[in-house]
This record gives sequence, C-alpha cells and structure tokens, in this order.
Amino acid sequence: VKNLINSDMEIKKTSKSSKSSSKSNRSRRTGAFKSHHPRKSFEHQAKTVLKNRVMHRGIYLQVGDVISVIDSLDGECYFGQLRSIIEDDCLNRSGLLQWLIPLYDCPNAHLFDPQFFTLGPTEEVARDLDYMKFVCHAPLQFFNSSGTDVIGSDNVVVPVMTASH
Repeated sequence: VKNLINSDMEIKKTSKSSKSSSKSNRSRRTGAFKSHHPRKSFEHQAKTVLKNRVMHRGIYLQVGDVISVIDSLDGECYFGQLRSIIEDDCLNRSGLLQWLIPLYDCPNAHLFDPQFFTLGPTEEVARDLDYMKFVCHAPLQFFNSSGTDVIGSDNVVVPVMTASH
C-alpha cells in the first residue's frame, strides 16, 4: 500500500491490486483495433469474359469450331458454329451459336460434311458447353466464303439440347 498526497494535502491509499484491476477490465485487443475505423467489405462484381479459346473436356474449343448437339425431344443431331465463348467468374463456360442447316442435296444430315451445310439462324442466348460436342475446327468466316446466303429463321426448329457424355 502506497500513500499519496494530493494538492489538498489529503492522504490517499492505493494498492497495486487496484491498478491491475483497472487494466484487467480492458480487453487486450482494444488498443490494437482502436486506431482503425470500420470499413465495408469489398463488394465483388460478377463478370463475364469473352474468350477466343478454352480447354473444355480435354479439347481446345475456339471461336469458329463446328459443334453438334442432340435434341432432347426427338433425339436428332444438329450442327452449329461457335460465334463466341463466354466464361464467368466460376469458370462456367457457354457459347453463342450460329446453326448450320443441311442443304437439300445432303446425303446424310446426321454426318457433318461442310460442303452440304450453310449458315442458319443465329442464337442470342448462350448455351452451356457441356451440351455441345466438338466436331471440327473451322474459321469463323468459313461458311460465309462459300457464296451462299444465310437461311433465315422462318420455319427453322431450334433443338432442345441434352448433355452428351
């Protein structure tokens, strides 16, 4: 116990335990966090990126490639050309397609031969790459250079795709 004299000449008794108890009332972390002001956490913005080439199921797919899809309703095989490949933050990949329509003199519409197909309607909705099967590489302008006109979307049935594994 210590005796302290203040300006009024009064004697006050203090003990070490009273000093230690005032320190123990404070949290050890209080001093560490007092100098910082609370901040809002960073808000993550979801974003998509257009890619020219991606690895999908062990195969490099690139813009212009010919792919096939299977219609879940009739089981028919349809062909399309990748116009663009989209990848999001979670690495989900999808593609925009331009359908390839078989010409009238096509011997077998279920086997792809570029000379018997022409450009069809363009889709504006991206489809998951898991539903597409790689057929062959082709430049994006391959079917435009043949001199044939693009067939319009009149009377064209767009297939409903299922995953073909």
